[in-house]
Amino acid sequence: MLTFWIPPFLLVGIVALEDRHQLPNAASGELFSEELLIKSLPSGHVYAQFCFSTSLHNPAEPLNFYRLFPMTVGELLQANAVDEFHLSLTQGKWSHENWGYPVKDRPAGALLWAWFKENPEENWKKFAAALGGITCSSLNFIDDTITAIPKYVFRPEGHLNSVNATNLRLALLPGEAVCTENLTPWLKLLPCSNAGLSQLLKATSVFSSHFISIGMDVKKTCLDNSCSHTRLLLQQYVTVVMDPTFGPRRQDWNFMILFGKTISAVCPLASKSSVLVDLTPNGVSAAMTLSPEPHRLEKADSDREFAIYDIKRLLQDHGHANIYAKFAKNHMYWTIKPPPITVNRYLQGYGLDQGGIRAIIKNNHYTFFNVTYLEIIPWYLRVYVHTLTVTSNTKRIYPNRIVFQPALDREKPYHLEIGLTLEPYSRVEVFFAFERAFLVWTEYPPDPHLGFYIGAASLTTRVPSQGLANFTGDLSASENLELALLHRGDKTRYLVLFTEILLVTLPTPDFSMPYNVICFVCTALALAFGPIHNITTKNLVLQDKTQKKGFIYKILQKLKGVSTRKAKKE
Repeated sequence: MLTFWIPPFLLVGIVALEDRHQLPNAASGELFSEELLIKSLPSGHVYAQFCFSTSLHNPAEPLNFYRLFPMTVGELLQANAVDEFHLSLTQGKWSHENWGYPVKDRPAGALLWAWFKENPEENWKKFAAALGGITCSSLNFIDDTITAIPKYVFRPEGHLNSVNATNLRLALLPGEAVCTENLTPWLKLLPCSNAGLSQLLKATSVFSSHFISIGMDVKKTCLDNSCSHTRLLLQQYVTVVMDPTFGPRRQDWNFMILFGKTISAVCPLASKSSVLVDLTPNGVSAAMTLSPEPHRLEKADSDREFAIYDIKRLLQDHGHANIYAKFAKNHMYWTIKPPPITVNRYLQGYGLDQGGIRAIIKNNHYTFFNVTYLEIIPWYLRVYVHTLTVTSNTKRIYPNRIVFQPALDREKPYHLEIGLTLEPYSRVEVFFAFERAFLVWTEYPPDPHLGFYIGAASLTTRVPSQGLANFTGDLSASENLELALLHRGDKTRYLVLFTEILLVTLPTPDFSMPYNVICFVCTALALAFGPIHNITTKNLVLQDKTQKKGFIYKILQKLKGVSTRKAKKE
């Protein structure tokens, strides 16, 4: 009988591996769920929202062992005393006028905001740099020059023992690009990165979409009404907008059309794996038929209906998970009903000296709205606060409150918060002028003639829950996607909108001038070096023509004459 000796450290690894792949339950202290929302938009596009939730009970205890919760995230929270943080990497602009409101609205580029327990000044930069290393992004470029401390907006979404606005930090990197280098490490944070809904996140399909946003939120949620017991919740989400009508003009979709792949394996660690399809008519598309039949139907309090599929049951019944949606006729491009509130922003002025920023806020609803408008402007655009003007339907109004913090050159940005009351069916314009500053030549980024990106502004308010067919849901107040979509009870919902990013051109020196000077000087020196060297190093001697030539010289002269005559004859 053969016996083998196995080292103890290998036995520990095997036991840990087997334990990790057991189905999780509430007693283990960690839970994982995955959800996907698919919604047909009035413009013919299809909106897909992935949400992966990982929860960890008793986060107050030292986190020394991780089963489902990513260890890198847990250690990052402990090392930098972070209570809550929100990160997004976005490419494209969400069109509120055509697509309505998403589950999470995020601006183009990178957005990071965090609440700290203590020492935010010391921990902010270290936390941003470490998080950038985890996500393969440029968060290490976050410093005091682009960091702001909002006073009335970006409130904590989870439970905090104490809310002190000085412990909040917010930064934007509008020029951050999003690619597969960000998606790959993001997927590795999931307990199942190659099974379940994560199989649909194929890079070639995701990054060829009209809009993509990758993000993660970490916050604490209460387990009881008194909040005596809490848990740490990590929500990883991907927002994608695709256009299946390109070419055939039909809004039909399935997993192969949208993602180029179907689900072939279930995630064994997921306590819930479901797909939700929004069946609410959007006023433009024809009737939709789903195949196979949904496992259940649910209605929300805003007269919206959802078809819900269980991925595990689909795999058991069909061997693979694929959902088909067919419409009765081709898509019709027609007038789209606007959402209750929209906000846009653009530049004004010409030249490289002065300019302005104008934001347009539209209230398309019959009620009043209290909103807060936030602008974070870099220090090199010197804002003239005395030019701040707010008009409503061409009539000047005065804000309810204004928070303005001037910038310090090369130290901190301008921070402007404006509280407004929007009248029904009104158009509010916010304008202020600025002056472009001159930079030191070492402060210009690569390709400075492209311009400087200015981060998006934000608009925060609450909207009514009833009668908003273009409002998807509020994930900030819910633990998972299904609860956010089927949320019942509250008459209003929290809403944050972001504007476009801006591209400002600054006075830029001619960086090619040193190259031109070097080329000119080197050419002049090369042309002058030869004659000057000959003159300074050689002696000029007169040749005596009467001097007799030798025998060899005469032979060479005759050969030279013969070759010259032959060349002329030819």
